Amino acid sequence: PPPPKHSLEGREIVCEVPNQHIYRFEGAMLQGGEDQQASPAGPANVLLRGSIVRNTPWVAGVVLYAGMKTKECLNAKPPPSKYSSLEREMNWDVAGATALLLFMCTSAAIGTSAFLSDVSNPFLMMDSGSGYAAFINFWRFLIVFQVMVPISLYISLEMTRLVQCMFIQMDESMQDSLGQGCVVRALNVTDEVGQIGHLFSDKTGTLTANDMKMVAATIGTHLFNMPNYLSPVDHELAHEAVDWTPSSVTYPPALREEVDLFFLILLLCNTVHPDYGKGSGGFCGESPDEVAFVEAAWNCGFKLVDRTPSGQVELCRAGTPRQSEYRTTYQTLATFPFDSDRKRMSVVVKVADSVMVLTKGADSTIIPLCRENTEAGVIEKSEQLLAMHASRGLRTLCLAARTLTSEEAEMVVREVEKSRSSVDGGVSLDALCKRIEVNLRFVATTAIEDKLATGVPETIACLQNAGVRVWVVTGDKMETALCIARTTNLVRRKTPLCYVVGDTVRAIQNQLEGAMAQVGSGRDSPKALNPDVADALLIIDGMSVDTIFASQDQHLAKLFMKVADSCTSVVVCRASPLQKAQLVVEVRKHFPKVITGAVGDGANDVGMIRVAHVGIGIIGREGRQAMMASDFALPSFAQLTTLMLAHGHWCYDRNVRVIVILMLKNALLTISLYFFQFTCGFSSAVTPTDTLMMAYNIVFTGIPPIVVGALDQDVRVAKLLQYPWLYKQGPRRGLYSRTIFWSAMAESAYMGFVCYWVSSNAIRFMHQGGGYNVHGYYQFTSILLCVNGYVALTTKHWTNLHVLAIFGCTLVYFPFCIVTASWYGQGGAAMAAFSDMTFWVTVWLAVLIGLLPRFLSMAYQQGFAPTDIMVLREGNLPRSASHAIAVASRSKPEPA
Repeated sequence: PPPPKHSLEGREIVCEVPNQHIYRFEGAMLQGGEDQQASPAGPANVLLRGSIVRNTPWVAGVVLYAGMKTKECLNAKPPPSKYSSLEREMNWDVAGATALLLFMCTSAAIGTSAFLSDVSNPFLMMDSGSGYAAFINFWRFLIVFQVMVPISLYISLEMTRLVQCMFIQMDESMQDSLGQGCVVRALNVTDEVGQIGHLFSDKTGTLTANDMKMVAATIGTHLFNMPNYLSPVDHELAHEAVDWTPSSVTYPPALREEVDLFFLILLLCNTVHPDYGKGSGGFCGESPDEVAFVEAAWNCGFKLVDRTPSGQVELCRAGTPRQSEYRTTYQTLATFPFDSDRKRMSVVVKVADSVMVLTKGADSTIIPLCRENTEAGVIEKSEQLLAMHASRGLRTLCLAARTLTSEEAEMVVREVEKSRSSVDGGVSLDALCKRIEVNLRFVATTAIEDKLATGVPETIACLQNAGVRVWVVTGDKMETALCIARTTNLVRRKTPLCYVVGDTVRAIQNQLEGAMAQVGSGRDSPKALNPDVADALLIIDGMSVDTIFASQDQHLAKLFMKVADSCTSVVVCRASPLQKAQLVVEVRKHFPKVITGAVGDGANDVGMIRVAHVGIGIIGREGRQAMMASDFALPSFAQLTTLMLAHGHWCYDRNVRVIVILMLKNALLTISLYFFQFTCGFSSAVTPTDTLMMAYNIVFTGIPPIVVGALDQDVRVAKLLQYPWLYKQGPRRGLYSRTIFWSAMAESAYMGFVCYWVSSNAIRFMHQGGGYNVHGYYQFTSILLCVNGYVALTTKHWTNLHVLAIFGCTLVYFPFCIVTASWYGQGGAAMAAFSDMTFWVTVWLAVLIGLLPRFLSMAYQQGFAPTDIMVLREGNLPRSASHAIAVASRSKPEPA
């Protein structure tokens, strides 16, 4: 039906000023008339961008904030400027090239002064003297040699990364069954993906599938479990347990009231709504565990029928064979949502003639609130069963309740109404929570199974073999985290476990020192490389992390980081979202050369994703916050192997070679022109025409490096995934260094001198005519062929585009010269040079001599000191692969 026409005439909306609090809103609608009645409005009355409206054909609304005053715009912080470490190193090398440029200009200016001081030709004398001429020529040389500073390097590198990102998004191997592939949101960190040394990962929704199912509960001292939950070894528990069938729940008559209260908390203490679009039994909620609670209650005959915006909740309970089902309506008076500080959620509900506060949350926060009002035996039994559930990798929560007095109930209603209708801050709901969440009575515990995501154990084993330290940071109990560590292949049978759990600095320091003695001085020590010694796992809780970083003793933090770096994996349990980000920051601070990565799927992972070098979001069921804050978004955790080991490896290798090629080709041209100054009396003259100089970086040598950066592959993807230890060259930064840069400068100086010397002597000895102009074509052609020959010599994977780019850009040079030479009146010189056999002999001789050292060094390394990648390219297995294969064989996923 069409929406009715609502009239707002005579009404006034009063609300708070625009702010960035998304989950809080205070306002009211004032009715017309003298009494000015106010209808309070809260967060439930506000539809934010991205909200999905269900179970209604229309919504009547008013725009409260618009433009830059919306909550989204006020919360939209610019993403942190993530700068590639490779690009940072490149900037220092560009500074080195600039220093080399200034040296060349200064030495050439000195050469000008020396030449003019000794010259006897009156036509070359200047009235102002040789010093002034040297000063003027310094600036001329700066203009002529400015190509030494590779400004085009930044443009070419960005174009290369753009194409790399396109191929990453087009990779079908990283798509899920629905066709969702990798989403690239940052262009400048593609090579960082190939250098990750420490990877931080969330657990729920990242390592697990967020496919939750409640399998057990403890009500009082009785264990209720789904069929096949208990194993044969749990004979004592199996004798006491009550079977919980999908169709109904059976329980001792004495537990009737407790069971009813248990299901009442499950159904009321949440924000789940029935989703009628999914049919009977379909629900939608803010978190998957809340939906799992409601679905479990539905299967046991306690059904959530409806939840209205006014707070009314209609429940339906299945009847006995002699009774039909009956429905009950409850009124929610106040809701105190879950947050990371309180670690619990509470609702105040009117139940019959009383008002109750129903609470659920982590055992670490619920149990202390219940000790004074609950029998010690109940809490002790519940803690034992919580430990058992956690050891099986289940997510556990505790439920509690309390009946409020009439004074407390009136106070809650009064304060909540004030808070809802206030538009200037009102009453603090946090203070109200502290007043009513006291002296609770412990009711029950729950255990939810969250299945592992597909391919997680294999992915973790692959990353470990690749030399990546894996951190699992979760808010779950230590037993749950350890169980997940075992099922995800973080822990194997022979893996030693190092526990760090303490509340004092001294206790934590002693545990860290013991762990350091156990794991050795690092994973790269000879002991750690012994195949018979298993890698270690460090387990630490959030309280210990706070103690370490809050301590004034910096030695404690350094010791913790040293132990963590010495272990293959680290598990951090009971960690808050703030601690997740803090751990990444501390690793970056203590290991400046280490590239960090963070993987998560929820809003509590955003901080961790933002502060890491590479943030990876999982497109899961907990919204899109992590995806929107990430640099790369993946359908599942299993795609990490392809992203890191294949695309990351390729991008790092390609970008390094693009940088080296672009710096080498610019230096080659500049240095060759510098040597020519010895021939022209340091007059700042250049042999190529201005058009050739401009086309050098754009047409003749600009495209081949981009093609290499986009398409070249040193190893095929199958080999990279089969031998993950090939990834280690990235975290070790073995492909690019200051030594490699200056080696490229030395090689360009050698080739530049060869191009100048061979061309000059060929013209001199062959008595070639044409002079200055012909010498330019000799020298420039030699430079061009040396550059493109270098690119061809170092290309590892030839495609049609490689051939077209390298040979096409080379062949287009000759007609380009003939056409443009006529603009300068040199058409005859170009034709004379290209039609002379001396020209071709000279050019190819210069190219062969210039590229000979590169060819010999590659041949020597291939024959006498090959890398693992070189051997794999030949189809053989490297000698150093034996240890890696042995580790990989031990890293196969083990049954939980």
